[in-house]
Amino acid sequence: MHLLVESLCALDGQVQALSYHARRMAASSHMLWGRDCSGELEEALSQIELGTGRWKIRVIYSSEIQNVEAASYTAAAYQKVALLPMQGNQYAHKFLQRSWLEKKENQGRFLDCDTVLLHSGGFIKDFTRANVAFFDGQEWVTPLHPMLKGTRREALIDAHQLRCKEIRVEDLSDFSLCSPVNAMLPLGEIVMPWPQSLSRREL
Repeated sequence: MHLLVESLCALDGQVQALSYHARRMAASSHMLWGRDCSGELEEALSQIELGTGRWKIRVIYSSEIQNVEAASYTAAAYQKVALLPMQGNQYAHKFLQRSWLEKKENQGRFLDCDTVLLHSGGFIKDFTRANVAFFDGQEWVTPLHPMLKGTRREALIDAHQLRCKEIRVEDLSDFSLCSPVNAMLPLGEIVMPWPQSLSRREL
């Protein structure tokens, strides 16, 4: 059975955006196994101890929660970006086993880049470990059809801080800034000058 993973952020002991994570867990577990396991989430989280600062919580689950673990979190570097094709791979659910994404990251490191931005069919999708947001001089935008609909992305869209639009590879030069967005990284915490940070591309 394939396992899924949900990554949550806790700040000074308080879990962030819990309802968004529960909603995604409910949708994935129901679609894959016909059972909503999100009702177990709060009880599972109550069993772990969290210190001060920022912590990453990993909930591993299938039709039920299998394991919960937490560790202090430090953001990875996002400075030099490789643009690589998805090559037919899909990522509709957040699977624990992500070998094809790890291969893309290794390819990016071989190209002397910190991270990889993926595209498919001429459209920008996501970073390998985060959604992507671009600043066009007036507002922050994110791909209309991402590889994975992240919880932070959904919350920012609901709060009208992020707008969805189709972003083609040829549109990348229209933006001045780029920011990775995921459960652990708020919009704007890491900001890269764009397109200067795009070091290598393979189309």
